[in-house]
Amino acid sequence: MNIRFFDEAWKKRASDATAQAAFWDRRADAFNERKTDDSSQGMRQRLTRRMIDKCRLSPESRVLDVGCGTGNYALALAQKAGWVSGFDISPKMIGHARENAAAAGANNIDFQVLDWETADLAALGWEKRFDLALASRTPAISDKAGLEKMIAASKDACLLVTMAESKNSVREKLMPLVGWDEEEARARRPFYCAFNLLWLMGYCPEVSYVDHAWEADYSLEDSLLTHQNSFENMRPLSAEEKQAMADLLAQKAVNGMVRERVSAKLAVVFWRV
Repeated sequence: MNIRFFDEAWKKRASDATAQAAFWDRRADAFNERKTDDSSQGMRQRLTRRMIDKCRLSPESRVLDVGCGTGNYALALAQKAGWVSGFDISPKMIGHARENAAAAGANNIDFQVLDWETADLAALGWEKRFDLALASRTPAISDKAGLEKMIAASKDACLLVTMAESKNSVREKLMPLVGWDEEEARARRPFYCAFNLLWLMGYCPEVSYVDHAWEADYSLEDSLLTHQNSFENMRPLSAEEKQAMADLLAQKAVNGMVRERVSAKLAVVFWRV
């Protein structure tokens, strides 16, 4: 069985670690700034409580945070677990994570730059090492191999937080420009694919949902790059489609910034290994 979440064109791009690191480096500052938003803090607190209760974390527990970003969940879980290891492909994300850990005085946490696709669990000493392997809204888990590696790192529980549904005020304006097929996109959604993969692998994943909404301003360049990257999860865009997107975003921008309103339903997928 060789099932992928995304098409071969996306997998080729995802395998280019340098390009992926550069993309997430660009977004690192904005991610780090949003950690103090009331909406983000509230959602993170709800999810953290759910993780702690569901995964039975204690001072003896070890946690792996796959694609940890700026370390928000890792830091929250470190208050309950004995040790947390977090990694991300983006050096800038990890830089922020280390600064946040130092500011919080957390001494039971480690952050490192790592590409999950090429990570060697045996060399890292991570085979069946963790009581919980967590992956929250990260492209690091983008195919069956990545999901299997996450399972291999856990000796007890795994938890995947991924987007089940979302409405983005900017993306919906761009969809007609690229001939977006919502039915096909739904069938390729990571949540749908991950659940089915886990079921076929013999697990019985439990799913719960968390609603989340936010507004954010992005530079014109970052907004274009983010939405191009999102649409190309489905297929490569033509030069004409990219130009049409750029033109529309330029019309929407105010002082070089594009405001987006997002309402989302996050799926929290839990299973024991």
